[in-house]
Amino acid sequence: MSQQLRDRKGRRYTCSMVEGDPFLVFQLHHRDLLVGEAKCLRASPTTLLLKDIAIANEAIPKPSHDWIKFLRRILGWQPQPVNYRGLGLGSALIRHLIHYAREERFQSLKGRVFRADVENNTKLLQWYQKHGFEIISIDPTDDPDLVARLHLKLS
Repeated sequence: MSQQLRDRKGRRYTCSMVEGDPFLVFQLHHRDLLVGEAKCLRASPTTLLLKDIAIANEAIPKPSHDWIKFLRRILGWQPQPVNYRGLGLGSALIRHLIHYAREERFQSLKGRVFRADVENNTKLLQWYQKHGFEIISIDPTDDPDLVARLHLKLS
């Protein structure tokens, strides 16, 4: 099952789910290029655990025409990497995931935020809050790499 999502500029992306017990992976493609992913785990019949969500910042388009392949082979031409961040794709992907979890009657969506995630995106905790997640602070002496726990009540 795949669904069309759009970025802030109105461009279309295909979101599909790869399912394997107990894992779910939501993949976001622009044309044939994988540009984002949300990885989840069925922690219980009522709880879905968000393990990772990422949008590509250096995706390299694959050549689709013979003349592009010719330019690459003969002239050494290389396509430039494309940054898909900042287009609202993470928000579209998390909204899609929340919708899926509600449709499948999960009662909660949980996750964890690590120090490296916050260093990579300083507004990450606020982003999760904007999407309805409760931020649960943790004692840094328990796990110095863990910044917070996330919880979204779905029912």
